[in-house]
Amino acid sequence: MKNVIGWRKKNWLLPSLLLLAGCARFVAIDDPVLKPFASMYAVDRDRYGMTPLPKQAKVSIRTYSSSEATNRGYDAAVDIYQKAHHHVAFRLEGGIYKWVGEQEQCWGPREYHSVDGILKEVLTVNYFQKVQHHKDGLDIEYRGPDESLAWHQVPVSKAKELLKQWGCT
Repeated sequence: MKNVIGWRKKNWLLPSLLLLAGCARFVAIDDPVLKPFASMYAVDRDRYGMTPLPKQAKVSIRTYSSSEATNRGYDAAVDIYQKAHHHVAFRLEGGIYKWVGEQEQCWGPREYHSVDGILKEVLTVNYFQKVQHHKDGLDIEYRGPDESLAWHQVPVSKAKELLKQWGCT
C-alpha cells in the first residue's frame, strides 16, 4: 500500500498534464469560447422534441484529430450538462463549425430492471444529418418500465410531454 501511495505522490504531474492537454475542456454556457459553435443556437429544437439549450450549464468542448473525426463523422462536440444532457456534433466546413446533429437525454424518476442492473428510465432524442454511426433524421427512444413506449419510436408530442413532466425543460 505504501508503494501505491508513494507513486501517487510522485506521479501527479503526468495525469495533471494529460488533463490539461486533453481533448475536453469545461466552460460555462455563456463563455465566449463557444462562439465558433453558434450554429447550435439556430436549431429549431422544438421541432425535434428537444428542450431549449439551458441558460446556465456546465459545458465541455471536444475537438477530434483528423482520424477520430473521420471515424466519428464530425470534428467537434459540445456536451451540455444540465437536467437534460445535450451532445451536439459539429463538422468543420470551410473553417466554420456547422451543426450536424444532436443527442439529448433526460432521465425520469422511475427505475426498471435490465440485463445491466437497475436503471432509471431515459428518453433519448437524436437528430443527425449524414453522421457516421447515427441514423439520419429524427429518432426518439424510451427505455424504462412503460412498455407502451419501450422499443417503439416515440412521437414528438409524447417526448415533449415526458421532458416537461420530468423537469428537463
